[in-house]
Formats: sequence, C-alpha cells, structure tokens
Amino acid sequence: MKIIKHKIASFYGLMLTSLLYLMGFSTSCRIEYGSPEPMYGAVVGKIVNGTIKSNDSTNTPIKNIRISFNGSYSYSNIDGFYELYTENASNSYNIIFEDIDGSQNGSYNPLDTFVNFTDTNYINLNIKLTQKNK
Repeated sequence: MKIIKHKIASFYGLMLTSLLYLMGFSTSCRIEYGSPEPMYGAVVGKIVNGTIKSNDSTNTPIKNIRISFNGSYSYSNIDGFYELYTENASNSYNIIFEDIDGSQNGSYNPLDTFVNFTDTNYINLNIKLTQKNK
C-alpha cells in the first residue's frame, strides 16, 4: 500500500511540476539578456521645435510657414510655433523654412538652416524670417 501511495504522490508531483514549468514559474526569476524592455517616455529619434517670427520691428509670429526636416514637414501655427520629429539616427540635418501661402501673411524669403545634434535628441530653434522686397 505504501508503494502505491508513493507512486501516486510522485505522479501528482511530476504533473504539478510540469504544469508550473509550462506556466513559466521556473524561469520567471531569471534575467535574460537581449530581452526587450519598455522605454516609456524615451526619445528615440530627433525633435526640433521653436517659433518663427518676422525680422522687423514688429517681431510678429508668422503662421503657415512650411518646415521641412529629413523628409517630413510641418507648418507653424498662429503663434509661429512648430515641431518636427524624425526617427533617423543621423546627427546633422538641413532644415528648410518656406513661406507657401504667398502674400496672405506677408511674403517671406525662404531659409535653409543646418543643425547638428550633439549630445542631445532635442533642439529648440527660433527663427526670424525677412520679408521679400515688394
């Protein structure tokens, strides 16, 4: 009788161990190298933002200026604010500011600016555009 009880207990022990193994309890405390970790709030790409204003005595914000940056583009809002993001890992970019709405907000000369990201993924770039000659 003792042998049968021992065999039954061994069988149930083996089944319980197998079930726990399949559920992951045997490996849940190990650290596995190369496993993904969440990066909440981490910036992977590059961000450029700032304001665009006129280069005259009024210093007024300019809306609807198109900003091109590494294949993506954005437009400045009514306060002249813009923000662009790219996932490219390069550290040097050419940013182009263009007035595309004609004389609706005044005509402004385009501007090409070269930026270099050093030790950061974020640049605040405030721009002043000059008006075209009428």
